[in-house]
Amino acid sequence: MLQNKYTVMHTQLRQPRHLPIDHVWVPALLTRVVEHEPIVPQNILLTHIKAMQHYQHDLQPLLAHRVFCVGNHTAQQLRSMGFQDVTEYASANLVTMVKDQITPCVWLRGDKSHRDFSVHEGVHSVHTYRSYLNESAIAQIFLQDPSEMYVYSNTVLTALQKRSWPNTHLRHTAHCVPNRTLWQIVSEFDPNVEEA
Repeated sequence: MLQNKYTVMHTQLRQPRHLPIDHVWVPALLTRVVEHEPIVPQNILLTHIKAMQHYQHDLQPLLAHRVFCVGNHTAQQLRSMGFQDVTEYASANLVTMVKDQITPCVWLRGDKSHRDFSVHEGVHSVHTYRSYLNESAIAQIFLQDPSEMYVYSNTVLTALQKRSWPNTHLRHTAHCVPNRTLWQIVSEFDPNVEEA
């Protein structure tokens, strides 16, 4: 159970690296593996580290291949898993699908993505995980009155907007659609530029 002492709440899938004492991470989404076949070793594309963490098969045959990923955190995690040739992009929108550089490739992904790479020639999509609402976390958040809340998912935002937050500054990603009348202040942020 959360103490009602946190002034800033973070709701993303992964735990933020450095949280001040008055901040708390409450993972409002959880993930589970989606059954999938092993991939043919080739270039790999991923936009969230969870896609690789949920890959159910031996990573050893993949380690020698190039990996194109979004975000510094994902790149660091991939290197710690043994991948050597990692190219990092600040945002999925900045990934340029250049034939013979990135493609052919396997796109490891979850059930939600803000850019569909499978529309590009030479991209084979493999779904490795599904995310779902963490109902107990949402219930805990409802008991709080934070001054600021970071929300990364429209699914989470929809669940949170079942009540009003008149004392809370909502900081949301571009993919969220807030009801501004429920919040004290609403502002958009880019998690690839400004890590919460």
